[in-house]
Amino acid sequence: MKIAVAFSGLIRGNYQKNITKLKEKLPMADFWFTTWKGQQEESFIHKYYDEPVINYNPATEISYPQTYQRFLRGPAKNWQDRSKQILAHCLVVHDFCTDYDVIVRARYDCAVSEYTNLYDYCKMTYDTNKSIGFFTPRNSRDPGNLTQVTHGDRYFQHHVDHMIIHKKSLLHIDLAWKLHHEKQLRVAEYGWWQVLSEPNGDNHLAFRGGVKLD
Repeated sequence: MKIAVAFSGLIRGNYQKNITKLKEKLPMADFWFTTWKGQQEESFIHKYYDEPVINYNPATEISYPQTYQRFLRGPAKNWQDRSKQILAHCLVVHDFCTDYDVIVRARYDCAVSEYTNLYDYCKMTYDTNKSIGFFTPRNSRDPGNLTQVTHGDRYFQHHVDHMIIHKKSLLHIDLAWKLHHEKQLRVAEYGWWQVLSEPNGDNHLAFRGGVKLD
């Protein structure tokens, strides 16, 4: 099982500490670092990408599950860039991760708990053919206490994304770009579900805890 850790998106948070921790957790993996042009220059970055042009508001102009509707009059108005993270991951996987079995999608501001054995989850996605997402609510005091989520608004058409582990074959890169060009790619967790879970039979797994954002 060949593993790649693919970083993308904005360089923020305690990124140097977070990268070091991930390398400790997955010493057998290869690491690839990308970000958008305009971010600070870092010697470890393999490629800087042009940000995609979003000529629609994916947070407010397309359909979502009923559970999302409560956001429309509030924070969703500021979420017009949140489909870019999906496209960023597609870019790094396409350019650097074609020869890997399992890919860890990592943000620069994601911190892995001391108690989380990431290799076990890489093996899980490889064996079950299911993509795996992690999230930790901001008010949680115990991000190391993992519990599986199987229903509700953190699961229905919603792929949690503080960190994602998936088999290479589960990511539908062409579909992501097709949805983007057709103005149908949803934001964040809802978009991840469109390209990692829905095309594979709605087969994702969600875990609360294990990884948190700075």
